[in-house]
Amino acid sequence: MHTIKLKIDDRVYDKLIRQLSEFSKDEVEIVMDEPNYAEIKKYLDAELDDITSGNAKFLTVNEAEQRLENRIRKHHCPVREIRIRKNAPFKIRNCNH
Repeated sequence: MHTIKLKIDDRVYDKLIRQLSEFSKDEVEIVMDEPNYAEIKKYLDAELDDITSGNAKFLTVNEAEQRLENRIRKHHCPVREIRIRKNAPFKIRNCNH
């Protein structure tokens, strides 16, 4: 297999990628020009292996929402209403996490 590097104008980039995507992966593999492409590909391949081998752990929507709520609650800094009068001093509490 050969590798080529192209500089593509933004106006035709999406069209070219769409056309190249019509080939099978055995014919053409699109390798994006990312500084850490190899690292990302390795990570995603490992994730896919976990999924296909049955070793991946999945969450329900409710479990994911609960985890998100817990994370927000843990890092949330309550905002209090502050009424400011002209030329009146006020203090804003800092969040310390």
